[in-house]
Amino acid sequence: MATKNKLYLTAEIPSIGEQDSEILYLKLEKEDGEIVFESHFKPCVYLT
Repeated sequence: MATKNKLYLTAEIPSIGEQDSEILYLKLEKEDGEIVFESHFKPCVYLT
């Protein structure tokens, strides 16, 4: 039977009016803390 690994997604959306308020931060990491994916970017869709 294959081993299943859990991945954890962290998404940080800054408050309106903060410096760099258009930057969205995403991080995907394994249970042991190894970061698989990490990115800062400007989303093309704004959450309200």
